Amino acid sequence: MKATLSSVLLLGLSLGVMADFQIMCGPCCDAGGDFSDGCYSDAIISAQNKLGCSNLSNANGVATNSLISGGFGGALGCPEATSFFQMGGLCGVGTLNFYQNGDTYIGYIDGGDGSQVATCYGTSGTKSCDYGAASCAWQQTWYCDSYICNE
Repeated sequence: MKATLSSVLLLGLSLGVMADFQIMCGPCCDAGGDFSDGCYSDAIISAQNKLGCSNLSNANGVATNSLISGGFGGALGCPEATSFFQMGGLCGVGTLNFYQNGDTYIGYIDGGDGSQVATCYGTSGTKSCDYGAASCAWQQTWYCDSYICNE
């Protein structure tokens, strides 16, 4: 029983170190719902525990419209995937650089010590939020294993 308890404790500690995030892109539109009424593509990087609609308009753990260069795919109006893309800060971390590695992206802190801080895997799904006069429908494109959003 002691070995089992130790294993459970170790697993719990290792899970506590990870604080995953998702990378999404999709259109946000005014009440009309098409580009003629003011739609734009919105790239979001969000801590996994901040994916609720009320959090996606709050900068704590979420960076909206944060694609700096390149592209990672997504829904309507989003840049096509490239071998490198940059996104604005998340969870107090500055710019993040992502490099394609086969069917994943590997993330690093721009100007950091070169240590890998994320591994991102393709995912699918949508996250839709209605904010009254505007609505957004993001395509969940990448799920990233990382520790940078530990609280």
